[in-house]
Amino acid sequence: MAFALGHALAERQLWGKARLMLEQAAEDRELTLNARRRSWLRLAEMADQDEDSERRARCYEAAARLG
Repeated sequence: MAFALGHALAERQLWGKARLMLEQAAEDRELTLNARRRSWLRLAEMADQDEDSERRARCYEAAARLG
């Protein structure tokens, strides 16, 4: 649920709420690797919009570690 809600909130540009949901989804080991990776990548995009290069790099690295 956090995955779907996080992506929906991000589409509506509700960044703070989206970030919380996407972080939960990215860490949820019950989700598929693809869903977790997509969450990390969306978080990276959001960090890029915020011009937060450190967070963006951490998110890309986390996505890459998932394979």
